[in-house]
Amino acid sequence: MEETSPQTIMLLTRPERQSRRFLGQCSDVFGFRPQTLIAPMMQVVPRRQFILPPDDETILVTSENALDVLFDRSDLTGRRAICVGRNTTRSAQAYGLAAEYGGPNVAELFRFLVDSGEKGPFGHVRGEFTTGTLAGDLSSAGIPANEYIVYEQRAVPLTEGARTVLSLDRMVVVPLFSRRSAALFFDAVADTQADLHAVAISKAVAAEIPKWAQPVVASEPNAVAMAERMRPYFAKP
Repeated sequence: MEETSPQTIMLLTRPERQSRRFLGQCSDVFGFRPQTLIAPMMQVVPRRQFILPPDDETILVTSENALDVLFDRSDLTGRRAICVGRNTTRSAQAYGLAAEYGGPNVAELFRFLVDSGEKGPFGHVRGEFTTGTLAGDLSSAGIPANEYIVYEQRAVPLTEGARTVLSLDRMVVVPLFSRRSAALFFDAVADTQADLHAVAISKAVAAEIPKWAQPVVASEPNAVAMAERMRPYFAKP
């Protein structure tokens, strides 16, 4: 953990890279680096075998994890892609895709594709678990789309360090970015001595959080809005 404010601890359960980037975003929003423990509860595991989207399909990317898996197995440099999130779009461009931003979440990406008159076909590369049915929704709207599952998100037990933090008589704030991450966390945390507060990226995620964890929802479904929603819990040291 990184010592700053003695009052509140931020508990991050996303994979290491995403957690460290979010910590950086929080530090920018707060104006200081909060006391933090990173304790991932999911591990990204590439599938041993998967099919790549054919050359005629525009790739739809809704997570950076899919990019890492794809480019570890193949070179898709120059392929057109439409992405969810600014960070994912930048990562796709860094990998060499002709990538453009399609919206902050899957629902907005779907609306963007429909409203822009895109004809497809599209190939959605994703993990085993995802929010919504993007390829199915596009197909129902008359836009050809397929999906390609390229990695699994395996649950990881809560670390001893995280259990220790949750046993303290301290405020602990946990940001939750998906329904599955919320379910995994609260399956592992039936009770806690800490004053636990959960910040959800959406109402759908908040629905997975028990009321005793005092859930609140970000104003928009993105990391910066999550950091802004968390700021009141952290006093500048």
